[in-house]
Amino acid sequence: MTEDQARAENGDRDGDRTSGDGSSSEASTPFVRLDGAQRAIRDAFFAHESGLFALESDPGTGKSTTSEHVAAEFLARAHAEGVDAPEETLAFVSFTRDDAAAIGPGIADALEAIARDPTRDVTLSVETARELGRRVQRATNVGTVDSVVGSVFATLATEVGFEEPPVVSDGAGLRSIRATCLHRLRTEDQYADSLDRLDEAYPGGEHRDDVGDLLRNAQLACRERRLSVTAFRTRLEAVVDETYLGGAPDSFADVRDAVEQFVNADVAETFAEGLSAERTSAEAVVSADRTLYEAWTTAVDDLCTVLERYVELYDETTRREGVVSHLDVSHWVAEFFTRDEYAGVFRERLRARHTDRLSAVVVDEAQDVSAVQHAALSGLVDDEMRVLLVGDYKQCIFLWRNALPGLFRDAIESGRYFGIGWDVHVVEHEKRTRRCRPGVAAAVDTVFAGVFTDPARGGDDATGRSYTPLEPTREATADPNVHVAAVTTPAEPGRPTYVTPDSGVGEATALARCLADGLADGSFADPDDSEDDPSVTVLFSRRRNVDAFASAFEREGLVVGDATDLLFEYPLVELVTAVCTWLADPTDDALRTLASDPVFEEMSLTGLFELCSWSVPAVADVDADGRPVVEFVHALDRLLERRPRFVTQSPVTVVETVVDELGLWRDPLDSTDDSTRRVTALDALLSHVEQSSRPDADDSSTSSLVELAAELSQRREDPRSGGALPVVDEGDCDVVCRTIHSMKGAEADVVALGDIGGHIATYGPHTDTLATLGTHLALAPPTRDGADVPAVPGFEHGLFAVDRDPWDYDAGLRWATQRWADDERLAGSPPLRRLSHANRAERWRLLYVALTRARNHLVLPLPTHREDPDPRDRWVDTLREALQFDETRTDSYRCPTPTGESFAVRVHHRGGRPVESDETTAVPTPFVATRGVAGAGVESTRTTAASAPSSERRDRRTWTPRFVNPSTLYPLLTDPDEHLLDYLQRRPLHTEHDGVDDGLPLTFETMGPEDVGDVGHAVLATAIRERVTTETLEQCSGPLARTLRYALADRAGRISADERSRLQRFVADTICPQFAASPLWERLQDAQAVYVEEPVDTLVRVDGLDRELQGVADVLSVDATGTWHVDEVKLVLQSSSSETQKRYRLQAQVYAWAVSKQVASETVVPTITQLGVETRTETVEWDEKAVLDRFGELP
Repeated sequence: MTEDQARAENGDRDGDRTSGDGSSSEASTPFVRLDGAQRAIRDAFFAHESGLFALESDPGTGKSTTSEHVAAEFLARAHAEGVDAPEETLAFVSFTRDDAAAIGPGIADALEAIARDPTRDVTLSVETARELGRRVQRATNVGTVDSVVGSVFATLATEVGFEEPPVVSDGAGLRSIRATCLHRLRTEDQYADSLDRLDEAYPGGEHRDDVGDLLRNAQLACRERRLSVTAFRTRLEAVVDETYLGGAPDSFADVRDAVEQFVNADVAETFAEGLSAERTSAEAVVSADRTLYEAWTTAVDDLCTVLERYVELYDETTRREGVVSHLDVSHWVAEFFTRDEYAGVFRERLRARHTDRLSAVVVDEAQDVSAVQHAALSGLVDDEMRVLLVGDYKQCIFLWRNALPGLFRDAIESGRYFGIGWDVHVVEHEKRTRRCRPGVAAAVDTVFAGVFTDPARGGDDATGRSYTPLEPTREATADPNVHVAAVTTPAEPGRPTYVTPDSGVGEATALARCLADGLADGSFADPDDSEDDPSVTVLFSRRRNVDAFASAFEREGLVVGDATDLLFEYPLVELVTAVCTWLADPTDDALRTLASDPVFEEMSLTGLFELCSWSVPAVADVDADGRPVVEFVHALDRLLERRPRFVTQSPVTVVETVVDELGLWRDPLDSTDDSTRRVTALDALLSHVEQSSRPDADDSSTSSLVELAAELSQRREDPRSGGALPVVDEGDCDVVCRTIHSMKGAEADVVALGDIGGHIATYGPHTDTLATLGTHLALAPPTRDGADVPAVPGFEHGLFAVDRDPWDYDAGLRWATQRWADDERLAGSPPLRRLSHANRAERWRLLYVALTRARNHLVLPLPTHREDPDPRDRWVDTLREALQFDETRTDSYRCPTPTGESFAVRVHHRGGRPVESDETTAVPTPFVATRGVAGAGVESTRTTAASAPSSERRDRRTWTPRFVNPSTLYPLLTDPDEHLLDYLQRRPLHTEHDGVDDGLPLTFETMGPEDVGDVGHAVLATAIRERVTTETLEQCSGPLARTLRYALADRAGRISADERSRLQRFVADTICPQFAASPLWERLQDAQAVYVEEPVDTLVRVDGLDRELQGVADVLSVDATGTWHVDEVKLVLQSSSSETQKRYRLQAQVYAWAVSKQVASETVVPTITQLGVETRTETVEWDEKAVLDRFGELP
């Protein structure tokens, strides 16, 4: 039996719960064997009565298996020694709920394995093992850090000022408490001036905090880090001091020095010269900068002054209301065991109760423990215990949740943890991964040997700027384990059009085709497990484009499970929330709010209530007559009658009643199309309510109903806080979509990455008002008024601008930025630079976690061509660079590793074979074949080709265009020598100079005509896809304005603000109105089916040489008569020459011919629509022979 077969026999599919590889005899037994570093740390643990034992575990090395088996053996030994309740002598904690939920079952399984293993020297019956396992799973000291500390807090709550143990909740109750605290602050005169200044300095808005947000976040930051307000103030002031080099600028030389230190001398010189050239007063710059400094220091002082009182009010109110957060629990436990005011007999007895009872403490995912959690647990530990820590710096991805990996590093390096300098200190590093195949491991090493040693990327204090290669124990396979899905769109990675492109094969389609083909042809099969279908998980760092990928997967016939969906974004859950909110306060205004809720948008509730004078009973008197909307209001009336009973019922009973009365189990309103998903969502909602219900609600009032409504409303406002909507049965899905964070600790046979093109710091600290990341703290400068200050070279916003967007990448010289000063160093002051680097490093660790979830196959969508790759800022470019992938890679190839070896990479292009010209393909099926629905996609299977005649006129040259685009065909035919270099370098092939008519508001100093075309086409494509009205198109409003804004913002670092403004006016004021008045737009309104910019690919054979036609027709449509139309939209910036018109006509003819082959129709009408300096529409004649003749003329 192979090691993989033995592993399967153990029923173990989680790489962090796998055993060592062991010897052949061990591999042939169903019992787990720890070996290597696993065995070494286990042996050390049991060889000493006390000490600190740390296991640094790389991904898939079985750290959970190790910790659970050490814990199980500890319990088995304790039982054998006669300990009455062994489970009470062990504390086992982990960071996340999912990880913690697996601890008890994992220990229980390990206990039974020990009992059944005849080679173990611990005597334990199976029955006893099972009983111990059941008790462990009920133990209060096994679970999350929050749950374990919570059980301690219950015994000391009254000692820290609570009348009785409070309710622990992070829900609506705390939001109300914070609102109360802020209200009370505003009534206290001594804080009025500070609050007024803070309100003016931080007014709030999109991507910005207001004063309430600031106080909340500041209080949380202090509490998480165990900081007093005084210490917090010191940290914030230090950032200001270092950013202003010790004080306010006295002269322009001070500002120039800051630019030189924060960027470099050349930029400082350019800055100074720019002021002279623009005749800008240096004194004005100094004055503006001094004003900013003074406002910033005042804001820090005001915030900390108010924060001191806010914390007092918060603690007073939580004590009075009897509600605290999980963070408060850890805070008060840590305070109780450390502050002198709580010293006394009770504290020592309580400490002794825990230290006398506990003999061992195990901390899983130790890199994710926060400072306050560590401090709280420290009160339960003494130096006579054994402490086992397991973790991995490289997998620290919760810095944003205040993880402090430095604690784990200190434990390893200095032997200090839980406030104790341990005499016995043993450290082991397990590098042998039992999870991934050698090919996957080699790919991970190839990427991260560079990333984790690069200070510009993942090399930081968490990783130590070093990398240890993975050591896979599984056997290599003959076929490649790493797959690249080739993305051919020229769109910029990270843009929506890169995922679902305007031209070429986009990221979503490329990945979908690769996965579908790999599942179909057996490429993803596991040679050691050929009977089961491979599990396929697609991982995303953010949820924004998951729907686009899921749609692409479904178009390929894949069954998709979306584990990124949020419970409180599900329509029926939103509906229940809206109804419960109304029931809590069923006033006339509340009824109007209910009726206008977006979840009821298609029900016309407002119209129904208006007819019945806004009376639920009045509607109830109307005969439903099978009308779902009236039946729904009848159910509301029944709920209103039952409302008095709700005050004596539990929240979960109330929700069950609402669901039953409204008939939501069967969805009478037809708001969902998946019955299984519907039932799963409602079950998940009931489970959520049950878990978050307050057990001591006042039965004599409506408080429980009000609190239920508040809880549900808060979750709906912040859906992330309500958790994910479970996937019903992942085994029935071909593909499951997940976030990377949710995949931590798990694995899949096939792991693919989706939406990897974006800038890694789009939502970095430059967008924060109060930046709190790990050990880093900083308050952004306040909003300022005054004269404009010239831009600082390399910065989009001069000294500082609060009016910034996430994609701006900086807020100016005096705040955090994502602009680079040199190859390794971001611009900015030292503390702000460290903050930005820390944020980036965590994003690179997130990529590491994603790649290391794969067991057998890793699938990466990568672009075939990149004009300006940026490996420092984009995952996609680092992956592309590490895998040495480019447009020349069309099949499997070998990629070298840093150690001089290589691994196989398979490239996926959904291509085809050349066939005879009379061979046809299936008619494309629109995604939704109805009027005005666009963007569905013709299936570009590329299984159609034609043979072009040989041309005696063709001069054989040393180069041959293998890939041809319809837009490049004409210049290649007319002057191949002129266009050779541009063609080979994938640059646009122009037939005339890049000029612009004097009548257009455009200049080409920092932008080019390609920018105009890309931005304009993106907006027009959105108009068609979104089915906007003609009025919306004429005004360039709604989704068109949003697309235009994003397209321009994406070019902010390359195109000047003035030219972006000019381009915005040109598209909005010229292109959109012209398109709205065009015959094409009028025809699309009556079209039976519309497709926007889908690939139209085919093969042409010329003298035995295959030419691959790769193009994207702007618009394909089918009119009422069944005639196909292919439309090319041209944005013309100067009067078109005859050569340009010939080029346009040939392009339209080639598209018409290619489409005719795909749709098996000889009637395809090509039309050219020109917009811009001139408007014209031309229908072009074509025939197949003429088109093939032109291909035959190619060199």
